[in-house]
Amino acid sequence: MHTPRSAFAALVAALVFLAPAAIRADADHEELTHRAIRISTRLHPENLAIQADEALIWVNYGRHIARVSFDQAVAQNLKCAGRATFTLDGSRLVSREIQAQQFVSLCKLAPGTYGYRVVLYSGPGAAPPGPNRTLEGTITVTAITVTE
Repeated sequence: MHTPRSAFAALVAALVFLAPAAIRADADHEELTHRAIRISTRLHPENLAIQADEALIWVNYGRHIARVSFDQAVAQNLKCAGRATFTLDGSRLVSREIQAQQFVSLCKLAPGTYGYRVVLYSGPGAAPPGPNRTLEGTITVTAITVTE
C-alpha cells in the first residue's frame, strides 16, 4: 500500500532523475573513456561498437539544433547514476538540445544493440520550430574483455 511518505519519496526520486544538468554533477562520466559520434548533415559513425565500460558523446558540428533520443526501455540499461543530459519524455529517452559546437554525453550501457535517432531542427535558440531532418544510428555495446 502506498503511503503519503512513499509517494513523496517516489516524487523526489522522479524529480532527481529529471533534474537539469546544472543541478547535478555527472562524476561517473568524467572517469570513463568516451567514444564520440559526430553530428553534421549525417552521423559519423552511423554504427558504433563500444565496450560496456565506455561512455558516449554526441558532438554537434552542424548548423542545426540536434536532439538525440532512444526508446524509453534503454533507460533500464544505463549503468550509472547520472542521466543529467537525458530525460524521459513520453515513450523516448531524450537528450537536451545540442546547439552547434556543443555535446551531450551518456554513461555506460549494458551489452546489447541500441538504435537511436538524432532530430535536426532549424533556427536559433532553445525553441526549435519543428524537425527538419531525422538521422538514425546504432550503438552495439559488447561486454568488457579481460586480458591476463
